[in-house]
Amino acid sequence: MPVALNLLKPALLLAALLASPAAWPQAPAAGSSSAASSTAKTSSAPTGAAATAASASQSQQGTPTPRESAASAPAGAPSLNVASVHAARGGDALVLSGTGDVVVVLEPSSSAAERAYTAAKGTPPQLFVNGIALGEDARLLSIAPSEPGGKVPYHFQLRSGKGSQSLWAYLYDANGLTEGSEVNVGVGWSSPQGEKPIKMAISSRFDVVWATFWASLIVALLIYAAFCTDAMRDASLPVYVTEAIALRGVLKGKSSSDTDAFLKTRFAADYDPGQRQTYADALTAYQRGMLPPDAQGERKLAIAIALATRLPNRSIKRATFSLSRTQLALWFTFALCAGIFLWVARGDLPPIDGSLLMLLGISVATASAGQLIGADGEGKFQPSRNLLLDLVTGPDGKQQIHRLQSVAANLLLLIVGFIHVKNQLTYPIFDSSWLYFLGISGTAYAAGKQLAEVPK
Repeated sequence: MPVALNLLKPALLLAALLASPAAWPQAPAAGSSSAASSTAKTSSAPTGAAATAASASQSQQGTPTPRESAASAPAGAPSLNVASVHAARGGDALVLSGTGDVVVVLEPSSSAAERAYTAAKGTPPQLFVNGIALGEDARLLSIAPSEPGGKVPYHFQLRSGKGSQSLWAYLYDANGLTEGSEVNVGVGWSSPQGEKPIKMAISSRFDVVWATFWASLIVALLIYAAFCTDAMRDASLPVYVTEAIALRGVLKGKSSSDTDAFLKTRFAADYDPGQRQTYADALTAYQRGMLPPDAQGERKLAIAIALATRLPNRSIKRATFSLSRTQLALWFTFALCAGIFLWVARGDLPPIDGSLLMLLGISVATASAGQLIGADGEGKFQPSRNLLLDLVTGPDGKQQIHRLQSVAANLLLLIVGFIHVKNQLTYPIFDSSWLYFLGISGTAYAAGKQLAEVPK
């Protein structure tokens, strides 16, 4: 009975998560974007009449557009004439980097007509870029005092949001993050008026370099944790191996006679200077995945590792990679790197979609189940063969189909997720059926690990 209860613990942990449909994100409605099926590049943003036609077509299909989110145009709205358009801050006046402020200068007569109409109707004009109505994503901050000649600057603050998402996607698709693209900026109520060209770029080179540094640092830390620590492994290094690694630092730089004297003191009769080839053979066998057969073999291996001072510590075989810990580390890294990229592209950190949070939750639950199993019964240390083979091989040394399913599904979602972030400039939305699939695979992984590792 205790074994049966131990077996059920990881399954119940994940089943509780799967059994609550309200906690799972709903599948996107028809016509909405889903990262599991969206790999096509974002098309260029429409301009002028094309934008109006596209907006009307989407409205008929029930899909919200930036124009729909803005206030509808009152009847009899005045015509506005734009004198000039420029960026409100820093650098080249014709370059707007990322989310920022843009100033639209109206002719004196247009400004007077706009103020009178807005005061009567309570509906201020909105900003249009390439025919896209930005609505609340381009808030009118202020109307500055008149410039020489009576022209009046209108200061709009651009920010990332649903209305401006298509604009950022267009700019990124056209010329990347730092190269400027010429766009037409106008103001109005239902359609742009007095459009003027301005050069816009998504981000500055400094921001891109800074973000690349942090993303590279995160990836480097992931690689270091994977290959130089036990953070993503099924078990820690055996004590005799860790002690031998510590001895390498003491022996490094010593002469052969000093090394022999030290090892003779440390290992007594177990060390024989004439058996160095035997020790080298023991290390070679270990590096090929063969464990010492007994305590004496362990001491020989420890001596061999201590003597191999030229062998880098990272090259000494560690335990097999853990499927659950590797999955958790990859998705955590994906979320951080995607956030950094979106911050550079959109000027702020967009909210993480619920499906990505649920996927991270599945990874945490699977890793926690494996940790609970390890707490009940320590798994036997097995040297790693290679990353992919470790992930699809169970504790019993056999390849398992549910592990292969989990690896394939995670790789697919990671690839599609990266493509979605790159093309759509948003966090991906994963259909709930994929999350159920990963949850079931995680339950099978935990149950199989329990069967293989807990003593009967």
